[in-house]
Amino acid sequence: MLRVSRLTDYALVLLTRLAQCGDRPQTAQALAAATHLHLPMASKSLKKLCQEGLVSSRRGQQGGYTLARKPADISIVEIVESMEGPIALAPCESGELLCDIHRSCQIRPHWHLINSRLRAELAQLSLAELCQPPRRDLPPTLVALNA
Repeated sequence: MLRVSRLTDYALVLLTRLAQCGDRPQTAQALAAATHLHLPMASKSLKKLCQEGLVSSRRGQQGGYTLARKPADISIVEIVESMEGPIALAPCESGELLCDIHRSCQIRPHWHLINSRLRAELAQLSLAELCQPPRRDLPPTLVALNA
């Protein structure tokens, strides 16, 4: 099963909420309350998103967090890679770990192709699209997951 970390999932939730708020700065507390996230986890995600340039922060009475760019200009691949690092589905592709069959593995040379295709698909999906109602032209299992 392919999964993103909880931190990435929360980052997507927070970014979607920021997109819905437009240019109005939102405090970490307000974002946590609106998204039902614990404040420490929301703060940790927002800090990382600021470091990666997806979110801007401003201090002071009128301060808070806003998106650094328009939602349509932020791709899902940017979000995932900002939180997870480069997309690499197999440990051997990311350089983390070589398994017992790495010398004879016929799939290992193809992981780059698999990763690049997944990355290309995620690059075509924008944050703005996540703010829209779920699409109904998806297979039933995906529609149920998006509901």
